[in-house]
Order: sequence, then structure tokens, then C-alpha cells
Amino acid sequence: MRSWGKAATAIPKQTWKQPSCGQESHTNIQSEEEILKRHPRSVQTEGHFGDIKENENFRRFNYRSEEKVYKEFMLYAIGRNMMKYHQFSHHEIEKYEGKKEETVP
Repeated sequence: MRSWGKAATAIPKQTWKQPSCGQESHTNIQSEEEILKRHPRSVQTEGHFGDIKENENFRRFNYRSEEKVYKEFMLYAIGRNMMKYHQFSHHEIEKYEGKKEETVP
């Protein structure tokens, strides 16, 4: 750390907490409504990243800085979207119209 002629002073952290805030938050998170909201979100993104890892063998980034990793992933995402658009335009995949009900014979 560079000194500019003055003594370095530490800034104290706030250590106080509101006692009811944590309990209220925990109660809200554990409510049935919030659990139902949380469940689909936990599954949705995993499918995309699992597909990227398993089907396209993407295991690690070539760069380490945050800016370069962001650019690399955006280029990868653009390429993936272009591939998906190409497959859609050539009728290799169909538009998703929701879950279809299956009839049991």
C-alpha cells in the first residue's frame, strides 16, 4: 500500500444487525410460495450449462481476466445462437410450444 505522508487509518466496519430482519427473511424464504417460485429457477439455467459442457465439450476458458472471460463467453453464446437459428431455419428443430400432453393407451 502506498503512503502519501499521512498515517493510514482503518475504517471500522458496521457490526450491528437488526435482530428481526434475519428471522423475517428466513421465514419468507421458507414459505411454500417462495419455494415454488425458487424451484423452476434452480433448474432452468442448469440445462443450458449442462448442454454446453456435455454436448459441446466446453470445459474451461482460455483467458483469466474478468473482461476477457466475458468476451469469450459472449462470442461463444453468439455462435451458439447462430447455430440454433441455422438449425431452426432449416427445420432441423421445431419451435417449442409448451409441454404437450401424452395420451396413455
